[in-house]
Amino acid sequence: MITMGVRSHLIAENDHWLFFVAYTLLIVGSFIGSMDIGFNGTNIVYLIVVAIALPRLFSIRASHIAFIIAIAACGALGACFLSARDPQVVVFAVLLLASTGIDFESIVRHSLRLAGTMLALSLLLALVGITPDTIVVRELHGRIVECHSLGFYHYSKVPTYWFFLYLSYAYITRKSYSFLRHSLWLIGGMLIYLVCFERLRFYLLIVAFVLFAISGLSRKKTVGRSLIAATTMMFPGLFCISYALAVFYSESNSAMSILNDLLSGRLRLENTALETFGITLFGQNVEMNNTVGLSDPMQYMFVDAAFIYVPIVYGIIVGAALLTFYTLLTRKAAQNNSPALLIALICIAVDCFVGNQLLSIWLCPLPFYLASAASTEEAGECAEGSSGTPGPEFSHYRRRRNGYVQS
Repeated sequence: MITMGVRSHLIAENDHWLFFVAYTLLIVGSFIGSMDIGFNGTNIVYLIVVAIALPRLFSIRASHIAFIIAIAACGALGACFLSARDPQVVVFAVLLLASTGIDFESIVRHSLRLAGTMLALSLLLALVGITPDTIVVRELHGRIVECHSLGFYHYSKVPTYWFFLYLSYAYITRKSYSFLRHSLWLIGGMLIYLVCFERLRFYLLIVAFVLFAISGLSRKKTVGRSLIAATTMMFPGLFCISYALAVFYSESNSAMSILNDLLSGRLRLENTALETFGITLFGQNVEMNNTVGLSDPMQYMFVDAAFIYVPIVYGIIVGAALLTFYTLLTRKAAQNNSPALLIALICIAVDCFVGNQLLSIWLCPLPFYLASAASTEEAGECAEGSSGTPGPEFSHYRRRRNGYVQS
């Protein structure tokens, strides 16, 4: 006899294609939107993605408490959308919920293959001259360099995409680490750096490479309690540091001036943005200018750091919710003994000082892990309740909690 919970689970499995169609459209549309081809239909893509993924939410089992929380969250997301006029946070929430019950690793593989293919096609179009390769001349380490955009509207795009693709690759291959294959990713990142000259992402790629090498070559594959506690406070702690640096930045302070130069002027821009726009409850529509090649560099006004950009644009409520989400995601990765995922999240947290990819699930699919873990636990509890004994999924989860199963 099939119980109601198991029946709804079987029905939900039949509509997995809705999520993957929506996710595919999001990846393709986001890549095209970041290319320098004058595409202005990103918001239309977001609307279609949400429309495709929404029906899947109605087949997901939820408790009364979860339903009430969802209603409250919809109100907050609606208010944020109307204030910030940016649908990206809505797309993030809808796709995250729509991924419930879908194998996390299949999502990461899908993202890696499709995003990697899109990046290769985009570079090919730029190399043959179909899309423009905008060149920005700037000073770097005391010398003048030419930064190539390679078909995108900013020269930082390709290094950013390469870095996040590497994080996904490192997670997928976590059980069969190869120093040679990881070295090829590092060499590729170095070649991209010599063309685009985006140094901060290249430095972070080196850090990620070293951490994955230590983890991959180490015999110890468990996450200790002290590391669980430290990583749990990672996102809140780094947010506090980033916010304090932006608020108290002063050009007259020599130490902060040096740090601002190391971060390519980001501290000054963050301080200006906080003084100009401030932080509101539900966010605000902020017009920023990240056009490359401006005749007057002082006209450039764009906040790269996610720790500052998110609360300014999306407000206190969404900013706090996103910070809580990534904190829970990090803790779950540590508790489930997944060093590769934990390393990737550490790199993402550090990247929040120089980049804004917390909502870019089309490029970084790792946030889907939390929804996958939650649905695995719920499926295990459902199996135990219906049969009186723990089902296979529940038994797997129980062993994983006790530290016997490595992720």
